[in-house]
This record gives sequence, C-alpha cells and structure tokens, in this order.
Amino acid sequence: MENFLDEIIAENDNLYVEQVKKMYNKTNANQYYQLLREALRECWDRKKILNLIPDEFINEYSDLYYKLFEENLQMEIPEKLYIDNPEQVSKIWFNALNSDNNLILAKYLKQKIDELNLDNTFKTMLKIYNYKNAHFIKQKYHLEVNEIDKFELYKEKYYDEIIYKSNDIDEIKEAIANLLVNSNEKDLQNFINKIQDVFLKRKQNINNKEKFMRLQEFKNLILPLFSTRDIYKAKEIYKAIKKRGFSYDDVLIIKENIKQTCSQDLIKNLSCFDGIPDLIKDNVPIFDISEKDFKLLIHNTGWGHHESEETINERLSDLNNWNNREGDSFISTSYISNEMLGHVKSRENTDIIYGFNKSVDPSLVINMGNSDIETLGKDINNLSYEITAEWFMADDLLENMIHRYNEVAIKRVYDKNGERIQPNYIVSFDTIKESDLQYAKHFNIPIYFIDSTKCMERTLKKYNEIVGDKKFYENSDNILRMCGKIISFGFGLEYNKQLQEKYAERDILKEYIINCRNYCDNKIFIKLLEKIENLSKEEKTLKNISKVDREKVIELKERLLLNESKQNDTIERY
Repeated sequence: MENFLDEIIAENDNLYVEQVKKMYNKTNANQYYQLLREALRECWDRKKILNLIPDEFINEYSDLYYKLFEENLQMEIPEKLYIDNPEQVSKIWFNALNSDNNLILAKYLKQKIDELNLDNTFKTMLKIYNYKNAHFIKQKYHLEVNEIDKFELYKEKYYDEIIYKSNDIDEIKEAIANLLVNSNEKDLQNFINKIQDVFLKRKQNINNKEKFMRLQEFKNLILPLFSTRDIYKAKEIYKAIKKRGFSYDDVLIIKENIKQTCSQDLIKNLSCFDGIPDLIKDNVPIFDISEKDFKLLIHNTGWGHHESEETINERLSDLNNWNNREGDSFISTSYISNEMLGHVKSRENTDIIYGFNKSVDPSLVINMGNSDIETLGKDINNLSYEITAEWFMADDLLENMIHRYNEVAIKRVYDKNGERIQPNYIVSFDTIKESDLQYAKHFNIPIYFIDSTKCMERTLKKYNEIVGDKKFYENSDNILRMCGKIISFGFGLEYNKQLQEKYAERDILKEYIINCRNYCDNKIFIKLLEKIENLSKEEKTLKNISKVDREKVIELKERLLLNESKQNDTIERY
C-alpha cells in the first residue's frame, strides 16, 4: 500500500483512478480511509486526491468521507456538499472548532459564503469562528452542532464566570473587551474613540435622535472602565452594560455603520475638475490644480513590491495592462489633498498615477488606515467581524498621519465578470511625462497637474498665518486638529528636499507648541503633547520636518501629568 500511496502522490494525470477503485475493492473501509487520510496529508494537490475517491465509498461510507475534512479544515470542502448536505458540512465546521486558529479557518468559510450565497447557519458559524476563545467555550460546555444557535448564551456565560469570580482587574477588563469587541481593552477604547470621532462629535450627521442617544449611552457606560483600577466598579460597569442590553451584535452593527459612513464621506469629498482646461496637449485636457483646493484618491501603478525597474517598465509599456484579467481583485490607493501630498512614489519616476472621483461606489472601499495597512498578501476581504480594522472620516484620515502616506484599499474587480473600475484622470506631479499623455489618451481622461512646490508653499503660508494668530488658540477644538495638519503636511516634503530644509528651518511645529504652552491651559496642552506622541511613533515623522524631539515631548507630558499645577515648564530647551 505504501508504494501505491507514493504513486498517488506523484501522479500527474488520472491514470491511477482505476487503481484507486481496485484498491478500494481490496481493502475494508477503515483501511481505505487511512490511505486517503495519509495521501491528503502528503499531497500538495488535495483536490486531485478527492477526485480519485470512488462514488461507492462516498455513498456507502459517508461518515468516513466527511471525517476526512474534519482532519484538516483548511482543505477545501467540495461545493456540492454545501448544497446537497449543508447539515453535515455544518457539523464538519463545528467539530473542527478545536483549536485557536479561528480567523485562519474563517477565511475559507467566508469565501464559500460569498461564492455560494450560503444561508444563515453558515453565517452564524462564521461569526463563531471569529470569536476569541470560541474553542474554549465549545470544549468547556461540551457543545454539539445542534447548539450553534445557543452559542451566544454560552459565550456570555463563559465571560460571566470570569468577570464575577475574578479578583484581577486586568482579567476583568480583558473579559469585558473580549465579550464586547472580541479583542483587548485597547481595541475597545479605540472603538469608543471611533464612535466619538465618526458620530458623536458630528451631531449634524445623526438624523436619528434615538440612535444618537444610544451611541452616547454606550460610550458613557464604557468610558469609566479604562481609568478604573477598582474591581467592584468594573463589575458594576459590566452589570450596567448587560442591563441596557449592549452586546457584540450591537458592536457589529455600529462597526458596519462606521464603515459605511466613512466610505461615503471619503468618496463624497473627492474633487472633480472639468470645464475649460488650463492646457491641451496632444488632444489631452490638462487641469493645473496646484493652487486649488482638492482631495484626490490616487493609485500608483508604477510601484511594484520586490519588482525590478525593468519589470515595472515592461508592465507599464502595455496600455491595456489595467484591464487584463490578471492581477489582484483590489488595489491600494492613497487619499491626498492640497495640504497633504504624501503618497507612494516609484523608485525611478516610472509612476503612472490613476485618480478616482465620485463615480467610485462607496461599497467598493474595503479598508483604510492612517499609515500603510499592508494589504499586500492579506485577506482584506475577511473583515466582517474584525473590530480592529481602522476607519476614518475624510478629514481625520488626512489630519492624523503616522506614516508618509495613508492607504485606502478599494475593489479593483467588482463583479464575477471581472469588470474593473476605470480611472477618471491621470495625476502628474511636477512634470507631465510622455507616458502620462499616452495613458490619458488611451482612457480618454484628463490629466490633473500638481506643482508640489507651489502647492506646499501655499499651505505653509496658510499655516504660518494660523500659528501666529493669537485668536486661533481660543478655540480648543481646532488646536488638536491643527497639530495633526502640521505633522501630516510634513510627509509631502519627503519629495522636496529644498522645501523640507526651509520647513525645518522655520520649524512651525516648535512655534506651535510654544504658542500652545503660552495660550492654552494645561489640560489642552497635555492633549497636544499626547497627540504629537501618538502621531510620531514612526522614527521619520518629526525628523525631517522639525527640530522637535519626540522623547522630550513625552518627557514634558509626563512631568505635567505628575504635576499639572507646575507653570514654569517651557519648551525652550528644544
């Protein structure tokens, strides 16, 4: 049998199908099952092995056949089984929930749900697979597949026992966070902050007063949890959360609303320039937007991860490349404005930069972040139950940069026919290349030209005026926003060394900190220092745009927190 197994594993065609059937006739069912199990472990093409199994075995020994999939659920279950026997497939998925690899396996289930439009039983299963500690819950209460619908009750019971019996404040906080957002306390706090940023501070965006009050209550109930070290207070907070009926389902609904609201806001704010162009070259209309206000969503096709310059040039020489069926189903874009030009730039100026306007459906926005969110190689479609995925309102995305560019992942292929979204314009920074004109003509779209020096000089002048205006510091809401604007603006300077030196020499951030120290109370000033600390985690953030030292900012913040009444601390030592 071992030699025969080697033949199966080494097989390159279907010559061994008959031998498999003969082997089935020569062995009992359990022996045959063991052979198949070993083959599936060893052969890289598991689907090939499954195709060799005779119908007689599948029909007569279906329990053994289904058991093959329980051995390794990362192996793709045939679509026919989902349709013909969904109850058995549900059992396979549930029985495989025996280890903490939930998110890995959930990817496979979500793919099937999307492909086959599976019913609520499988969607419930996916939800369970995304639960932290789901395998512990299943094992502790010896749950069977017919108890899938009761899993929520057992999940609550599991965390109830931890919270009510524990005398460890950190364990209690973690259990509450796991129950509510399926993550840790920090992610729960970030989620509450996101509710504040997206909904509560924008009251005009909430048409439903009842919904607004519910969000406000949810925030107010949980907020004290983050500062308390009292286990009894933490338990009382948990009781209040339960009494008001807040659960993980509420969090999922809020998260989906955050996603929709942020996606719609981003697309709604995109700029469109039409009318009479500033220049026409080779029949291509060119709009010079260097001294205009704009917000653009751009994708650099000339950037290739680990690609050689030669490979990139070869790829870009094909004008039809964008609409070829090859390539990822999503693309990475950057959201820029006239005040924040940071974006992915090619190594040798081989970039062709596509731009997208309001014609993009907000539902095509998959994920976003105020830094590189590393979409390359990630299953970013599997975000249904991930609370930690970041979402930003358009202005917040531009004004809270922690990296030299932000990233917005959008679907490039948006239906099963392989349809691609089409670029609405080409962006040319500082010079219009021949390739820009070729691509613009190919797609019959205009070019948006940006003179980055003009654009950034205009912004720098504007910020200088704001920072020097004493009246500006009377509005506490604008103070933190301006800090984010100054830091985020600096990322565009990476592409303009001359202006970068001028910016650092002027050191507008240092002046802003000194003015805030002089004009603001300690509470606001500490928040300002905290924001600088949070936005400057990446080493280069302040290095190229200011002489301000991050470590000294943190040191000053900590001193002020220890003694907020101390008035003689200055920032002059910078």
